[in-house]
Amino acid sequence: MFDGVPEFLDGLAARGKRMAVATSRMEAKCIDMVRELGLSQFEAVVGMNPPQGRETKADSVRDALAALGATADDAVMIGDRFNDVEGAHAMGVPCIGIYSGAAAPGEHEAAGADAVVHSVAELAKLFAI
Repeated sequence: MFDGVPEFLDGLAARGKRMAVATSRMEAKCIDMVRELGLSQFEAVVGMNPPQGRETKADSVRDALAALGATADDAVMIGDRFNDVEGAHAMGVPCIGIYSGAAAPGEHEAAGADAVVHSVAELAKLFAI
């Protein structure tokens, strides 16, 4: 977990923002990981689950929105790889790319990220937290 993530999530929750995880990881493993990290701010964790019809990042984004009762107009995705940007955009959701060490330089920009940050501190500034 990146430095400052729990505080950032707490700040969003304090503002009444509802949050979900939309991941390319297998859902059951991600649920365990979120619990182990103590990230109780997330109302839903939605990952790959082929028997449930989730095989792409866009599928996870779609189902995370549904779990929150949200629409694309209500949401923004924060992702650390190009597939986060692509999956969010496929569902009409804007995406902020965060460079965390996973993405190659320029990856978020090339994927069309709506904004790009290089740290959780920059992300917090973007959300005025």
